[in-house]
Amino acid sequence: MSWLNMNNVELQAIRKILMLEVTEAADVIGDGVSSSTWQSWESGSLAIPDEIQAEIYSLCQMRETLLGETFKELYDKNDGSFNAVGTLRYYSTLKAFLIDYPESNHLCWRLHQSVCSSLFAEGGDVELSTDIPLDKRKYIYKWFSFSTPEQLEHKRIEALINSK
Repeated sequence: MSWLNMNNVELQAIRKILMLEVTEAADVIGDGVSSSTWQSWESGSLAIPDEIQAEIYSLCQMRETLLGETFKELYDKNDGSFNAVGTLRYYSTLKAFLIDYPESNHLCWRLHQSVCSSLFAEGGDVELSTDIPLDKRKYIYKWFSFSTPEQLEHKRIEALINSK
């Protein structure tokens, strides 16, 4: 993917990796644009606005961070192998996701689904379940609870800016 100018095929591919339907992408990434507008971007009949490209790139970076940090937790530094992550909680519905992550939103739910699905499909000994307790020590839980060091620093800076 070019980080300078996303094409329509790349937009569609990333939307699908993020597990978003066209209507969801239009609403949550496109800030309420119509589904037909989003489809026009994906078909190439309309240019993809810079702010949409920036949001998509940001989501890709978040996803990569989540995958990378979760893999770091799995890596056994003693023998260079990967340990089984065990079972991750998978949320089939937004309602279920918001019970555990009440400060979150629809887009985070889909990002969580995308990351968990990738870890399951490509990460080795990973299982998914809808009814296990969360392991609050894991990075993925901390990230979606907005309590990773990066997110806490971002919140602190945002609060300082908003207080002025």
